[in-house]
Amino acid sequence: MNSDRAYPTLTVWLVHDNDRLRIRLDVMASAVPGIVVTAAIRQRDVTSVLRSHTTPDVVIVGGDSNVRDALHLVRHLASALPHTRIAVMSNRTEAAYAREFADAGAHVYLGTDEGPGQLAVLLDEWADTVSDSPVNDDRHGS
Repeated sequence: MNSDRAYPTLTVWLVHDNDRLRIRLDVMASAVPGIVVTAAIRQRDVTSVLRSHTTPDVVIVGGDSNVRDALHLVRHLASALPHTRIAVMSNRTEAAYAREFADAGAHVYLGTDEGPGQLAVLLDEWADTVSDSPVNDDRHGS
């Protein structure tokens, strides 16, 4: 890594359904320079957090336990946060899930095979583009 590189701040919410997954997501996100995890949220608490937190650049949804709940959550987030990128991490690698999550509004679906390395690459790429984004100035609105 180039230590002279200036990294823009990329705000991230981690949405999970268990503490083991929250820790795994946090470790992956924290490995990328410029990432600021502003909330770690249980899936059942997302609606209340949407009302009380600033809009993040990225939401990482862990979809390990209940795929149907995670799909519903991604649809809800895509509707409520139209300018936010949504990444889904899951231990399920079936291609059908990737299509379903894309249809629900996820920007990327990462199964077990892609793992944390691919998430780190995506977050790094998204951090490079967020400062150039026209919605970046409005991301801290309601």
